[in-house]
Amino acid sequence: MNREIRQQTILSLVERKPVLTIAEIREVINVSTMTLHRDLRDLEEKRLIRRVHGGVVSGKMPLTVQIESCAYCGGELPLRTRITLIDQHGKKFQVCCCHCGFGFMKQEKYSSALGVDFLYGTVVDLKQSHFLVKPRVKICCEPSVLLFADEEDALRMQKGFGGEIMNYEAVRQLLVEGLY
Repeated sequence: MNREIRQQTILSLVERKPVLTIAEIREVINVSTMTLHRDLRDLEEKRLIRRVHGGVVSGKMPLTVQIESCAYCGGELPLRTRITLIDQHGKKFQVCCCHCGFGFMKQEKYSSALGVDFLYGTVVDLKQSHFLVKPRVKICCEPSVLLFADEEDALRMQKGFGGEIMNYEAVRQLLVEGLY
């Protein structure tokens, strides 16, 4: 497969799934690691993708917005990891990640907690979500906690980046009750 076809194949994969691991790309494109990394470097230079540890993300996917800051740590509010908490009076609070979301929950009761699926950007109820805790993907706060609507997505991410998959209650106990 020549370079142009490989790179078009990579762009097609990223268009269907905006976050990919190197292993996922190699399943489709059977080339050496060095050839794949050269292709990814070329695509990144053209700003079509962004390389991240262990994979790539779409160059079209914004990583952060700077309109507001996290209500817990004061950091930026990345689109792919933000959590929205709604209190009993309907007031909304936004935090940068699950770590801050659960930390913020220590302070008050919330009638609703919504998060953003790490891969697809869809809004999901935290209580119905699957979490990947302490993966090798570093986001803003420690320990890193990634949120997924679908357990299969969490399992695939775990294969590439490690970590432990937990449900809402287990993550709540870990982060709110300080069992980590």
